[in-house]
Amino acid sequence: MSGGAGRWIVSKRRHASADGGPDGPGSGSTDAGPSTRWPVAEGLSVGEGLEMPLMSPEPPVMVVALRIEALALGRPVVVAGMGPRRAARAGAALARRLAPGSRVVVCGVCGALDPALSSGTVVVADTVGRPGAAPTPLPEVPGLAGALRSAGLVVVQCPIVSVGRVARGEQRRRLAATAAAVDMESAALVEALDGHPVAVVRVVADTPVSGLVSGGVRALRVLHRLRPVLDAQEWDPGRR
Repeated sequence: MSGGAGRWIVSKRRHASADGGPDGPGSGSTDAGPSTRWPVAEGLSVGEGLEMPLMSPEPPVMVVALRIEALALGRPVVVAGMGPRRAARAGAALARRLAPGSRVVVCGVCGALDPALSSGTVVVADTVGRPGAAPTPLPEVPGLAGALRSAGLVVVQCPIVSVGRVARGEQRRRLAATAAAVDMESAALVEALDGHPVAVVRVVADTPVSGLVSGGVRALRVLHRLRPVLDAQEWDPGRR
């Protein structure tokens, strides 16, 4: 399996005890209820006709794929739907409603490709891409990763690759040659939101050596802990 320990830089600050957040299954990668600022209609994603107001640049807009991720992260949040097609539609709809300069944070769970990554590790993408295509760099990573480390989280800065279906077996081994983690929506959302500063922050659920159920629960609990840091203005979107 490509990618071993030490390939990606992991914060030496250890993960504190996970607390808060709903229990529920995670996914290697549907919708949230209404919020006062950025309403998300029950049963709809932004890619399926949801009307949203123009959003101001502060605080960052949170986007997830799944309803359970939205529940863990907390409102307000935009639920894009699972998979690259839904993510692309939702991202395009969101881009039309964002105020110029609005920051966006793509959140949720992911699968580890590098066996050095354990469930509950926070992955801040320095690039996102698709298999066989040139990756897209994300210039916001260092400031955001530092803020997460200061909150006591184990953080890895590394590439994320997005695929069309849940990656398993030999596909995961091939993907590990170019990325440390895999999801299904980040690349499509970053592409659709071109022109806006976008950060991608995922929490590892399943790994090459551990299952999804227990890892998913831990990942959702860590996801719940991210919100205060992501909402704060301590990370600089223009810093490299």
